[in-house]
Amino acid sequence: MVDTGRGGFVFDMTVSPRVLTWKAPLKISRPGMWFVLIWFYLWPTGGHWSVFHSFPFYIGLLSSTLPLNLLMFGINDMVDFDVDQLHARKGSYVFGARASRSELAQLPLLMAVTNLCPIVVLAVVATERVNSALWVLCFLLCNIVYNIPPLSLARKGPWELPCVLLGVSCITMFSCEINNIPIPSVGGWLFHWLAMTRGQLHGEMVDIDDDAKCGKNTTVVKLGRLKAQWLMWTLTACAALAPWC
Repeated sequence: MVDTGRGGFVFDMTVSPRVLTWKAPLKISRPGMWFVLIWFYLWPTGGHWSVFHSFPFYIGLLSSTLPLNLLMFGINDMVDFDVDQLHARKGSYVFGARASRSELAQLPLLMAVTNLCPIVVLAVVATERVNSALWVLCFLLCNIVYNIPPLSLARKGPWELPCVLLGVSCITMFSCEINNIPIPSVGGWLFHWLAMTRGQLHGEMVDIDDDAKCGKNTTVVKLGRLKAQWLMWTLTACAALAPWC
């Protein structure tokens, strides 16, 4: 930890190069947050019990754990290095690793390997389901648009919200394709979009001070705490009504 000279401290992560051990990628993938992508993969399978006897189902479920989460959070951590230096909660399996630049620089190859392996297995054992990989590509594109300049929608609220919804929707469509099941109802989509938007705003609320210091203009930073809280309450009420649509 280094004194900034302005009455505060930041974590100094510009350390000498470190070899990427298994703990760092696991923490970066945030196992405590895996449930989000796992749920967006599982919810369209409700009532389709036959998928539990299908090998592709488990390939997709496995992809929704470390591979896709490492892809999503890994890109985010590489781009948000400046903001993450301010986050004291970093260094856990819920909020991610406090990784150095050298460790983050080693992530792209690992992200590529972990996500390509399930696709290769799928291509070998279930060729007719390999088209589902297109939704993984769409998920990657959403994360690029969300994080990487020149767009960097994560820093240009409110545009980060539809980008997040498109990203998680790709996981649901991936599930529908790989498991050969129908697309969910409108009410189901509305509920999950509203719940996910509220969850995104909650995360931004936690980070509002650090984001503002680094010029990361999220929706919550632009709205302020009070208006953002009212928006979250409204989304919660709408989510409760959505299943009736």
